[in-house]
Amino acid sequence: RKLLRDQGLVETIESADRSAHPDLLDRIRGKTVAVDLSIWIFEAISQQATNELFTPQGCVAKLVFERACNYLRHGVTLVGVLDGVPPPEKLARLGLQTTQGAGGGGFRALGECAKKVLNLLGLAVLTAPGEAEATCAALDVLNLVNGCATSDGDAFLFGATTVFKTLKLYADAPELSKIERCESGWIAQFLLTDTETTDTGTPNGTASQSRQTQQKPELVANALVALATLTGGDYAEGATNVGGTYAA
Repeated sequence: RKLLRDQGLVETIESADRSAHPDLLDRIRGKTVAVDLSIWIFEAISQQATNELFTPQGCVAKLVFERACNYLRHGVTLVGVLDGVPPPEKLARLGLQTTQGAGGGGFRALGECAKKVLNLLGLAVLTAPGEAEATCAALDVLNLVNGCATSDGDAFLFGATTVFKTLKLYADAPELSKIERCESGWIAQFLLTDTETTDTGTPNGTASQSRQTQQKPELVANALVALATLTGGDYAEGATNVGGTYAA
């Protein structure tokens, strides 16, 4: 995320500046976003204050209900996505033999809790065949949603075109609301030479994207997969002496 910010490829709008709130609403109102629920679940059970008052299921129910309501009150519809069975390559990389160590068991029960809350609010929840990030990206590519709400950059590796790295919406405290949005077209513009593309509407540019970069989401995905293969991640150990720490 830091690299994308440093290159001016992330649009950030914070409502602490009250004059920016209309711009924030303009970006999200009427949108449908796919949400990787594993991130919400992990955040829910990691909050010490609520952990002292609620069971893990209670923590998840509280966070999911409050966030979903805030989304809806801002005109945003969410589609929740739960992790399915991790690919064997990922299990092998993480040194796991079964899904119990990769979000199975108790974590899966928390997923069912999140699903129940969202269903009671009239919202859809899908279970991915594999990684939730991949399904979120697929929904985006198929234009079934307007983007993915996830802090995990894997969405771009799976082909997503619009990613909300941050989507904090507070109806009762709008000054705390914040969005960070990135488009694959903006990254494509950065990767392509000036002779290969025209202005794609980066956060500091115009609002329209060129047809050329809009039709090249695979350019960004392939480039990031290559980078992840070199630096290492969930699927590959990476090349020796390659990575952010060494590069710094």
